[in-house]
Amino acid sequence: MEENAAAELIEKLQTYLPDVTIEKHANVQEAMNDGKVQAGIEMEGGWEEALEAQTSVPVRVYFDPGSQESSGAWSLIQSVFTNWQNEVVQERMVASEIDPNVLNVFQVEPQTTKNEDDAMASFMLAILIPLLIPIAIANGSYPSATELFAGEKEKKTMEALLITPVKPIKILLAKWLTISLLGIFTGILCIGLLSGLMNFTTELKKGMAAIENPLLFILMGIILVSLHAIFIAELEMILSMLANSVKEAGLLYYSYYGIDDYADAIYVFLRRYSSTIPICYSCNELVLICPRCL
Repeated sequence: MEENAAAELIEKLQTYLPDVTIEKHANVQEAMNDGKVQAGIEMEGGWEEALEAQTSVPVRVYFDPGSQESSGAWSLIQSVFTNWQNEVVQERMVASEIDPNVLNVFQVEPQTTKNEDDAMASFMLAILIPLLIPIAIANGSYPSATELFAGEKEKKTMEALLITPVKPIKILLAKWLTISLLGIFTGILCIGLLSGLMNFTTELKKGMAAIENPLLFILMGIILVSLHAIFIAELEMILSMLANSVKEAGLLYYSYYGIDDYADAIYVFLRRYSSTIPICYSCNELVLICPRCL
């Protein structure tokens, strides 16, 4: 607030913002630019007389649209003056003997499409399944991938295998198919174990209630597991070919897959806790990128 702000104004704002610290500064804009405050408010003197005369009161708010904290403070200030304005309007309508309910044009009643417990269980499944199944696929195909390439290279048996009358492309496809099948079997086994364990729980079992067609869901899961296992097999083959030993292949592979798992986990949490409706806090526009704030 500006240094000459009235104590009544600060007390009024403090009633709407009990957990916010309100400070006085000689130059509000300079304090905002120096980072001393997250947002600044300037109101001209005589605001009480303007309210009594039923005229608009000019208010100037300083904030940084590029700062998340400052934009949040701007949103709080907007809510404060919106509530204050509604309170003043209702007082004026009561003084004019007008029913304040005439302003309530719509009465919105929210109806959730899912039970809160079911939604929470679905969220838990959405976190567990994308993390557990890829790990199971990778761990199932990893031993064979490292042994069939880096292991044979380390044991010096790859040269003997290549001089056999079998074409090298057939050897490569056979190894790839073996690694992929092991990953597919491990992924399907993981799905079966998770489905069986859900029947012994109360919350996770509720998450399956949102699935309208379980058979189609299981079929889609098997297809996705198979495609993921094939991709992981290719990746493991490449890393195993680059390595000279089993330990080196394991180091390369787990370094890559650890980063990938952390990225997946961060993406899931960001998608869950980010707002579903993009709002520009500077001008309250429902847009993905606000041209006014660029």
